[in-house]
Amino acid sequence: MPGGGNLSPERWLTLLKRIRDGGKLCQVYVSAEGALTIARELGGRGFLLAINESLTPEGGGGFLQQLACNNR
Repeated sequence: MPGGGNLSPERWLTLLKRIRDGGKLCQVYVSAEGALTIARELGGRGFLLAINESLTPEGGGGFLQQLACNNR
């Protein structure tokens, strides 16, 4: 999985899906854009997406709106 020099978490969608589909929960440290990619591709259920970057109040609000739209 991710670490120095490895791919970012949103590039591991197949592995994340296998973990979640196996009944496990996934705690993922990811950028806001990466979190949106994971939510869009796999849905948010079963994931704790920890955003590892600072967001302004406006950026955070926009992120939450996009996240909510991806999970409808």
